[in-house]
Parts: sequence; structure tokens; C-alpha cells
Amino acid sequence: MLKQLSILAVALSCLVLSACSSPHYRGHALAAETSNQMITIIKSPDTRAGFLTAMTDWLTDNGYRYEVVDAGSKFKPDNISLEYVGRWRWDLALFLNDARIEAFTDGQRAAYVEYKAPNNFNGNKFSDAETRIDYMMDVLFGKLSSQEATKVINLPQDQTDV
Repeated sequence: MLKQLSILAVALSCLVLSACSSPHYRGHALAAETSNQMITIIKSPDTRAGFLTAMTDWLTDNGYRYEVVDAGSKFKPDNISLEYVGRWRWDLALFLNDARIEAFTDGQRAAYVEYKAPNNFNGNKFSDAETRIDYMMDVLFGKLSSQEATKVINLPQDQTDV
């Protein structure tokens, strides 16, 4: 009997710990008055090209004007500039493990969003990276809060319509 209770306790602990460490977002949005400016994306040479594609697709779909420049290039400082990094990991399949997008205006950080998918037994980390990046952009531009985005990515796949 004691052995069965121990096994049950370990199983429940694993379940609770994996639920606590599900994928999540953190950050805050750009101020409303900065949302209509020209956006400059500074290309990250260390991040997979699909990350940049997801960002530019989101900006196009949402009616924002943007340009993409190489890291180290000169650009207009009064534009909103976006810097990003994304890291993928392997655990049975390739998944977006963590990512960060920072927005700057006049050289000062104005907003940021982070995404983290802990490398554990939680299966919610395996999904389309473009969708995860779209939610990052939603948080950055104030369409969703980080709490709302976190809630959506942890719903079952058939319930993720926002």
C-alpha cells in the first residue's frame, strides 16, 4: 500500500511540475502613440530565417510599414526598431525553445516580449513556431496581453481560435 501511494505521489508531482512549466509569454506592449510609425527590423544573423519571415508576414497582415536592415546598418533613429533572437531545441522534434523581441524608440527600449518553452515532458512546446511568433507580435503591439497569449498557446489545439 505504501509503495502504491509513493508511486501515485511521484506521478502527481510530475504532472504538477510539468503543468507549472508550460510554454509562456512575458512582456509589455508598445505605447499606442508609437504604433503607426515606420518599423525597422534589424536582422539577426544567429536566428533561423523563418523567424524574420513570421515577423514580416505579421506586420504585412496587420498593415504596418517596415524595412529590414542588416545588423550594424544605419537606420532612422525615430523609427521603431525591432531586434529579435530565437533559439530552437531538439526533444523528439525540433521546437522553438525561447525567443525575445525588443522594440526601441529613440534608442530606448520601449517594449519587449519573451517566449519560453521549457524542455520538459509538457507536449505544448511542440507546435508551429510561426504561430508562437505571431502571438509574440500580438503582445508587442498590444493586441493580446502576455497572459492572454500564454493562455491561448496552452489550450488544446482545437480550441486556439482567438
